[in-house]
Amino acid sequence: MEAKLFEVKDGLTFITVLAVRMLKGQNYQENHLLSKAECQDGIVMMTRIGRGLNDEAHYDPCTWSDRNVAKAHKYIATHWSSLASGDMIDVEFILAR
Repeated sequence: MEAKLFEVKDGLTFITVLAVRMLKGQNYQENHLLSKAECQDGIVMMTRIGRGLNDEAHYDPCTWSDRNVAKAHKYIATHWSSLASGDMIDVEFILAR
């Protein structure tokens, strides 16, 4: 598994998120657990982190109730290899493309 932190920005909104890319092949135990959970190899699970946030994590970007987080999640999953931990994900920029 690979984990990265990102800042999601949209106008005046700044949200810190933790994204974890689930990868098979690390070791037998992880492979077994990911298979039992029916996780697809390379899927990205994401959660907002910070005080006052509810415990919510999703692997499907479409299940977020927050449009900005959903767009950022989809972008992160699609561009995982070109993003570094700590990068800012600008939702206004993504929507303007």
